[in-house]
Amino acid sequence: MRASERGLVGKALMAGAAMILALPSLAGGGAPSGSGKLDQFARCLTEKKVVMYGSFLCPHCQEQKELFGDAWPYVQYIECSMPGSRQMTAACSAAHIQHVPTWVFPNGQRREGMTPLKELSDRTGCKLP
Repeated sequence: MRASERGLVGKALMAGAAMILALPSLAGGGAPSGSGKLDQFARCLTEKKVVMYGSFLCPHCQEQKELFGDAWPYVQYIECSMPGSRQMTAACSAAHIQHVPTWVFPNGQRREGMTPLKELSDRTGCKLP
């Protein structure tokens, strides 16, 4: 391979590597960008001390997380399942969590089950976009 060909191959490899590194940000992966449409809503819930207890095993918990999309990392969440075990985490036992998902509000009220964002907004005063 001639030097000029090695240079072209090197440039192509560098361009390919740059594209691979850029893929997570193009696909919406990685850390939240802070510009999602529900970011302020999710942050407001956390500021108001609203907590969701859930389990990675629970399909309704996954659906609840999906409602928040890229803003999910801003929601205060406590995992109740321990990997490789059917036992509940100490935090969920201490909070007397019986079903997941469970939203706990600062006034002590709870909402078990899949909860529409509108209901979370109405209960907390956090505005939806």
